[in-house]
Amino acid sequence: MFFSSLSLVYGLHSLGLGTCCLNWSVKNKQDKQLKMTAGIPDYDLVIMMIAVGYLPEEFKVAQSP
Repeated sequence: MFFSSLSLVYGLHSLGLGTCCLNWSVKNKQDKQLKMTAGIPDYDLVIMMIAVGYLPEEFKVAQSP
């Protein structure tokens, strides 16, 4: 599972898209609601979400003096 997700992240990056891997840690009710909405079978386990978007041209980075 990890390598499939990482391949997807790398593929999206090669297309100029940024990603952020998010841990899926919710209560059972929310997990069941996601599975019902997305058509995911009960025997599959959701472990993460991947946020995808366009990257800005410049980044501001915090720096200590």
